[in-house]
Amino acid sequence: MRASTWAVIAAAAVLLFAGGCASVGRSLRADKLDESLAAYNSAIRWGQFEDAVRLCAPIKGQPPSVDKALSRLRVTGAEEKQRSLAEDGTRATATVEYEFYNEYQARVNTVLDHQRWRYDDVAGRWLLQDCLAAFPSHR
Repeated sequence: MRASTWAVIAAAAVLLFAGGCASVGRSLRADKLDESLAAYNSAIRWGQFEDAVRLCAPIKGQPPSVDKALSRLRVTGAEEKQRSLAEDGTRATATVEYEFYNEYQARVNTVLDHQRWRYDDVAGRWLLQDCLAAFPSHR
């Protein structure tokens, strides 16, 4: 084979390898998203709000705080309804339905939490952008 043919083959191999690495990176981020969503929603489900905020993006460089009024909430169910991952694998959205009640009220509430997640390359993990957004009016 001629040198130009080898150059074309080498260039094609590099492009295939680079494309494969990108898809592996996206796949790993998708797996980490699964873990992050499960951890956050489990923490909310069991009333472990302090654990949940550890998965949230800092606000002005500080970790989000947990309103003490949230301790009155009892979450009885959490069901993921929808999820989408951006093509570049660095942004995702999820819609989760929570059922809960306030221990001082005798009614069960249902709320849809529209979660926006962003992958932080430096930290190597997903961060929720709107921490505890599902419960602001129920505190």
